[in-house]
Amino acid sequence: MYVDLLLNGNKYRVIAVYVPHAGYDVYWFDTCFDHLRKTIIDGQRMGFKCMVGGDFNTEQNRGWRGDRLEELLCETDLEVCNKSSMLAFEDSWTFRSVLGTKRVLDYCLVQSACASLLLSNIISFYNNNR
Repeated sequence: MYVDLLLNGNKYRVIAVYVPHAGYDVYWFDTCFDHLRKTIIDGQRMGFKCMVGGDFNTEQNRGWRGDRLEELLCETDLEVCNKSSMLAFEDSWTFRSVLGTKRVLDYCLVQSACASLLLSNIISFYNNNR
């Protein structure tokens, strides 16, 4: 799901995503990522600066699902703006398992042109689904 916005003369595509968790067949994961990639690339071709917020149900740089996230970032020139290295881990985790393990599974992805808007709090992807 996405919405296209015109803000201060700039075009933004804000995309919300929920990626199926590991209990689903790989087909659904691939289908979701393919659709997300297409939505981002189509927006970029039309001159939109893209921002994605959502539950990716994967950890960055971990396993094949994390690899697919990295591929998406490279293909679309997006970056994670809620990296755990930017905050204390206690402030950055987005999921706690029934065993108490804390992980970052939800991400805000932006083009570098959008990072200043997020940092200046013009647009907020604040997420606290704990």
